[in-house]
Amino acid sequence: MKFKKIRKTLSFQLLKSIFGLYFVLAILVTFFQIYLEYKNTERNIQNELDRISWTFNSSLTNALYDLDEDLVKLILVGTTKNSVVVGGKILDEKNQIIHSVGGTDFKNNKSFFEKRIKIEKNIVMEREGVTFHLGKLILFSDNKVIFERIRYGVFLIIISSIVKTTLLCLVLVFFLRKYLSIPLSKMTNELDNLDQKHLRLIENLPSSDNIGEILNLKESFNSLIMRLRQSNMEIENYKDHLEDTIKVRTRALERALSVKSQFLANVSHEIRTPLHAIMGMVEQLGDTKLDNDQKEMLEIVKGSSSGLLGIVNDILDFNSVEKSELKIINTTTNLKILIQNIATLYKMDCDKKGLHLIISISESFPDSVSIDAIRVKQILNNLISNAIKFTNEGEIEISLNNRKKQQGNEIVISVRDTGIGISQNNKKKLFNIFTQEDGSLTRKHGGMGIGLSVVSKLVHLMGGRIHFDSEKGSGTEFFVIFPIVEEEILEKNIDHNLSEDLSSKFSVLIVEDNLVNQKLAKKMLDKLNIRFEIADNGQNAIELALKNSYTHILMDIQMPVLDGVSATKKIISELGQKSPIILALTANAFNEDRQKCLEAGMKGFLTKPLGMNELKIALTESYNNEMKKVS
Repeated sequence: MKFKKIRKTLSFQLLKSIFGLYFVLAILVTFFQIYLEYKNTERNIQNELDRISWTFNSSLTNALYDLDEDLVKLILVGTTKNSVVVGGKILDEKNQIIHSVGGTDFKNNKSFFEKRIKIEKNIVMEREGVTFHLGKLILFSDNKVIFERIRYGVFLIIISSIVKTTLLCLVLVFFLRKYLSIPLSKMTNELDNLDQKHLRLIENLPSSDNIGEILNLKESFNSLIMRLRQSNMEIENYKDHLEDTIKVRTRALERALSVKSQFLANVSHEIRTPLHAIMGMVEQLGDTKLDNDQKEMLEIVKGSSSGLLGIVNDILDFNSVEKSELKIINTTTNLKILIQNIATLYKMDCDKKGLHLIISISESFPDSVSIDAIRVKQILNNLISNAIKFTNEGEIEISLNNRKKQQGNEIVISVRDTGIGISQNNKKKLFNIFTQEDGSLTRKHGGMGIGLSVVSKLVHLMGGRIHFDSEKGSGTEFFVIFPIVEEEILEKNIDHNLSEDLSSKFSVLIVEDNLVNQKLAKKMLDKLNIRFEIADNGQNAIELALKNSYTHILMDIQMPVLDGVSATKKIISELGQKSPIILALTANAFNEDRQKCLEAGMKGFLTKPLGMNELKIALTESYNNEMKKVS
């Protein structure tokens, strides 16, 4: 315990740091000295090799000139008698080896110690003014020879460095203890004796500690004590009012957030209601006979409406994520059917731009998993709409796969396009709020740069992760990965496909107070050959539901006389298990609205605007889900 306490002192930390620094410096200096010794010895050996080559030059010249191979070999062997030479070879004028001794393969050294030192000496002879190139003498040495020569010197260098470092550290310890450690320890004892409730000044220090820095520390501490006393007085005076101030500001903030949410809810409702009529009527009008100019104008209206709806959705989603109001509700979901249905909604948009829409689903993917299907739709809608928006030619591919990991299986959903791609500089900030590839894209394609930020937050809320691969001009592929929770399917033979003759299955009660939306609902259901009736408020809906038999009720929420949630509760309480499938069809798009509807007993939550394909899918899926429960 005492040693641990010493280790925490300033003086010990200083000593440790300084000792460590000197130790590192000593090692560096030692290695530098060893390196110098090594290089000096290497130069000496190089010079010795050179002298040896000159020594044997004359005799080797004559032997080569006379073509006396025995003498050449004898001379080469003689060079290796010197301890410096570990090998050598003699080449003829065509650089072909005549004789060699020792390992001469210096090109494939396998270790530092086998590194070769080489000297080459050309062998020439002059006769009657003519120079003859007879060959070349090559001698080798290696690092083993160097280390054999310098090992004693290296030992002395290391011992010298250790002695110097030790002596220096001992001197340093002595002076640090005398001039720093002892005074600071006494100062610390004075500070330990301070009463925390009564901040006490340090009056005196022992006269032996009258060092300038220590005295400055004492004066600074006393000044701090005086300021703390003043601050404590101010805190005591203020803390009585602090709690009330916090409560007042908290209530004000809650009111502001409530007003903000209510404002957004009202804006959403008031925009979605007419948008539902506009987009629905545009869809119906598109099925009539139109000339080319009319079709072009209709597409402009449809595109502008979709853009406005996307902005409204992004703002509401961002507000919900910002307030942490989103709740993940996992349900048994067939992702294969879900993705095929989503792709159906975007097939027409791809066809209009000449894009090829590809659906790729792994055969090994389970038929049913536990996941929040609504959030998956929201994520895919954003990714697919972005892919279509930023792709002018080529294809859009939606893939669904599963892969095995040690920690569990995973769902991998990818959306790939052949569009404009994303530059390297913008990849890191793509998921930031209000971010697009560049400002010109906002002007050209629209949008506020909110969608991908919401997608990223949704994926992480669901316990997943998202990333993408992209190159500028080469398209983009987004990957969304979730852990798999497989669910057992009670009945696999239920028809999930859209029926060709829905009239034999469905009868729908439309509960809607807006006349325009009533007309739109009539046109949609007429085209789907579905029998329907209309109630203009919740009370009328109850009366018709109790009198007639329906498979579905499309229930608006905000209505005169009686709202949709109250009407739903009444119908379910009266009819029990015989109650129709009630689906909310509302312009209220907030999560709390969805939660209220599901808690009231509704089987689905549809937000306006709603297209005819989406209506068909919603009716079919809800019907199939109920049939699955019954079976």
